[in-house]
Amino acid sequence: MTAANKFNKITKSPLILIPLFVVLAAVSYLMFNPSSAFQVLSSWDGATFFEAKGFYSGKFAIAQIHAFGDSGRGLYLSYLANDALYIVCNAAFFSLAIWHLARYLFPKWTKIHWLFLIPLLSGAFDAGEDLCVLMLLKSYPDMSLSTANLLSIFSASKILFGMATMFLILLGVVFGGVRGLWNRLRARSAGNGG
Repeated sequence: MTAANKFNKITKSPLILIPLFVVLAAVSYLMFNPSSAFQVLSSWDGATFFEAKGFYSGKFAIAQIHAFGDSGRGLYLSYLANDALYIVCNAAFFSLAIWHLARYLFPKWTKIHWLFLIPLLSGAFDAGEDLCVLMLLKSYPDMSLSTANLLSIFSASKILFGMATMFLILLGVVFGGVRGLWNRLRARSAGNGG
């Protein structure tokens, strides 16, 4: 059995979402617990953790990297290492969740199954954002404004595609619940001679 066949067999069942969710929850806890780099950077004195802000200019990002100081910039580097694992887990979980929801809700509409790419694009923009931050941190104090502007574009794109992902999940869960309720009601009325 080839690697592609094994991957297809593993991802075909929606049960793959359970271990992926557990891993995502664990990684999320490591990323966002009260003592994590994210929380420390979010409340850093004199600086704003611009990745959490979403929409900002390149000049704002450069000013914030300056405001973090040496210890804040070192902490940011450790945050980026953890964020890479979070990006992979998040994109994998939500891509497979959307793929399974689309297959369940619209089994005959094969063109709708491409929606699983939206969380992957969000993850790609997040990775691009982290790469730009890494480039800015490594080139400190001679940071490039064009890299910072690209960083702000990646951040905004990540937020937009992330919101689209959450909207699709919400829509799929609501639509799936309504569909399941409708099928039960129809089956009950057919069973009652209805």
